Amino acid sequence: MSLDSLKTLFGCICLGMIVLLFSGCAKKAVEHYAPVENQATGRAKPASSPAAMVAGGRDAFKPAPEMPLSSAAPVRERMIHHDGFIRLRSPRPRKIVDDATRMVEARGGYVERVDAGQAVFRVPVKAFKGVFDQLLKLGPVLEQSVRTEDITEAFMDVDLRLSIARNTRRRLVELLAKAKSEKEKIRILREIERLSTSIETLSAQRKRLLSKARFSRITLHIEALRAETSNIQRERIEAFRWIHQLSPFDDKVPGSGKPLKFDLPKGMVALNAKGLWVAESADGAFLRASRHELQPAGDTAFWLEAVKLRLRPEYAKVQVLDAGEFKLLRMEDRSETPFIYLVGLHVTARNVLELVEVYFASSSQESRYKETILAVIQGGAR
Repeated sequence: MSLDSLKTLFGCICLGMIVLLFSGCAKKAVEHYAPVENQATGRAKPASSPAAMVAGGRDAFKPAPEMPLSSAAPVRERMIHHDGFIRLRSPRPRKIVDDATRMVEARGGYVERVDAGQAVFRVPVKAFKGVFDQLLKLGPVLEQSVRTEDITEAFMDVDLRLSIARNTRRRLVELLAKAKSEKEKIRILREIERLSTSIETLSAQRKRLLSKARFSRITLHIEALRAETSNIQRERIEAFRWIHQLSPFDDKVPGSGKPLKFDLPKGMVALNAKGLWVAESADGAFLRASRHELQPAGDTAFWLEAVKLRLRPEYAKVQVLDAGEFKLLRMEDRSETPFIYLVGLHVTARNVLELVEVYFASSSQESRYKETILAVIQGGAR
């Protein structure tokens, strides 16, 4: 195949990807997941909806087959994630945790982690409300909240991009077998390598979204009932709760502060979502920053230790990094394909906390952007 033919094929592939990604076709492209009614029984075939895939256990995490894009019926079931929080008071916190664990496991859930006076549970989405209501009966309720997130669109977008990348790579592999010159082969191999990295990242994102859709989260905090319990003690507990809410998949904490802007890292663009300042790459890595007025007063080392103490149990590896005036915790997920989450802190002379969060979907993505992002953080906020 000639070099001109190769250029033409590349141009068609790129044009096709652009049209699909920006013409609003994402929804139609994944409508093959919509339930299709069985003519004989009148029931929906469960394997053809996102919710049914989620209910499929381990099979749900198999790579998506490279299906042709089709215009089937609209998606009928949404992929929903619930995040619940309950704060109880009890003279026997350990017993409350044990009772809660039995309730969760009886409904198909499991314990994600247990700290002193706090437990985090994962519960099947359909069992969330029943388990949440049961936990509320374990003791006097001081606080409760539920946040619900529809991740259907995010899943469909990732699944479409993954399908396009896989199909494109397959065509390039076929083209490689027909290439005549070494120059053509090298160019095709480089493009295959780039797509393989993108496929790795998108596959990890798809797996996490499916896991999130399958299991909701309930955080149970038990306040020990003692004679010395006071308003001051409760205020101290409240002062550190925001740390437990830190997550690369949730912007609740940065959204509660004020935007903090940095120079744009190379290869990223600025996004303005809900008043936040976020810099994001085309393949999903991001840097976001915010400013907060917090109590109690403490320097950077104090808050770094507070965050480290509370988040360490959730991650497999935790490492401290320096970037100018910022101290950062580099945390690596426990999964087989771990993501990397960086939380950076700097307390100003006026006791204002500057918070930066960095997310890498994989170690290869971290290798591409880490040094650039750290250099931007080291340069300080604008």
